[in-house]
Amino acid sequence: DKLRIGGLQFLDQCRGPSALPDDRVIDRASRVLFPKDRGLSLVRNADTGDLAVKIEYTGDGKSSVSGTIEFTNNSSNAIDLSKTTITYYFTADNKNAFVFDNYHSAVNAKDGTYTALNNVTGSISDASGTDCDKKCVISIGDSMSLKKGDKFTVSFAIHPSDWSNINITNDYSYKNNDGVVIKTNGNIVFGKEP
Repeated sequence: DKLRIGGLQFLDQCRGPSALPDDRVIDRASRVLFPKDRGLSLVRNADTGDLAVKIEYTGDGKSSVSGTIEFTNNSSNAIDLSKTTITYYFTADNKNAFVFDNYHSAVNAKDGTYTALNNVTGSISDASGTDCDKKCVISIGDSMSLKKGDKFTVSFAIHPSDWSNINITNDYSYKNNDGVVIKTNGNIVFGKEP
């Protein structure tokens, strides 16, 4: 069982020799192909009683803030997603224009029903406070209720329009466990503003 990385050959007992792309590595245990620089992988979990929140940062952490935010409604009251926002506070690192990309957003209902959402957007504007001069407010334009046990998910990236390097480790939301703020009907249900 041999493994060589960086455009060289590897030997897999099941498949024989194969060419490995320069920017990929293989996890020896799972034999799954991953980007060579998996970069940052940070997962934060919190439970406020009414809301269970999971924030996972992925990507290289050099040219974007990227990851997935999930929250599950644990209360008996439904959450109107069209009145819910998620705010990420960050430093612009002397960059001017930023872009929000929504890669995937959906509701996974407790009963197993999956509903893709098409109107999840991000609006970037100036902010003030500790470790931030910008914020991205993620809004859910789809008219849908999150019932008890249902989970909302958004996979996203916030990046300079030219994809130039940034430093996400100095962002308020990245540095603080409660730095991402979730509001429903204008009231904070998770997180703390800077």
